Amino acid sequence: MQKPQWKGNPEPPPKLYVAWQSSAVTCLVVGGVEGGRICQSSMRCRAGHGRGRIALWSQSMDAWLSQGRTKKRKVDDTVQQHEPVKRTKSENETKPRPQQKSAISRPDSTKTAQPDKPDHVLVVTEEEGDIFDAPPNTLIIHACNCDGSWGGGIALAFKKHYPDAYGKYAAHCKRSGGDLVNTAYLIPPQAGDDSKHFVGCLFTSRHYGRRKDSPTKILAATKPAMLDLLKQVKEFNAKADEGDRVNEVRICKINSGLFKVPWAKTRTVLEGIDVSAEDVKELKVVSPEE
Repeated sequence: MQKPQWKGNPEPPPKLYVAWQSSAVTCLVVGGVEGGRICQSSMRCRAGHGRGRIALWSQSMDAWLSQGRTKKRKVDDTVQQHEPVKRTKSENETKPRPQQKSAISRPDSTKTAQPDKPDHVLVVTEEEGDIFDAPPNTLIIHACNCDGSWGGGIALAFKKHYPDAYGKYAAHCKRSGGDLVNTAYLIPPQAGDDSKHFVGCLFTSRHYGRRKDSPTKILAATKPAMLDLLKQVKEFNAKADEGDRVNEVRICKINSGLFKVPWAKTRTVLEGIDVSAEDVKELKVVSPEE
């Protein structure tokens, strides 16, 4: 490209060249302003430049023009017409731009896969009905305090259905001094119990009522207590005759009553228990019909 002959003015700013000219308008390319193209035209020129950059042209050119004559001179007619100048990328533009983070997070396939859950986890199913209307040799589980009290909620219903089992539970709490959190107590069918049901006590809170443990502590005690109960069931079945073993296992929505822990959180804990080495593989959650 030829440099234009600017009459009555000093040398133009560096990298200032004529891209295209006519008697009406002159299109300039200024490479010194961030490699951008600046057009002095008030209309769109042949180079495809718009009028949105006139202010930039004025800032760069007015200072130069003020050094010579105040009136802008046209470019020498000897300058030939040129094709629009192809812009070459600067060094900064050729460098790869850092990837911007999207506002929407997407899974990264390159990240290390999270370990899968155990193959044999406890299966939890739910149904409506009477939890106590169960066949013989069914284990029925509920969450208990360590004070030896079945005085309210579902525990009171257990006390009415299994009074002899309640006596065993109360004596067990007294012997231990109340230090039973994280453990369980399996009570086999008692002589006066015609239903022949096993009762499973999960000690998930030290006290009851206003002194009950926090939901966080209750949930933390649920898994070890359930594991302890499943261990006791396995040991009992190993010694018992086939007709006396635990068959079905039922459970109420433990912790969700007077302990006031959302059932969904307790269910998540139960479904994370590995039962690959246990006899019991499934819990049937039975709740009253709504």
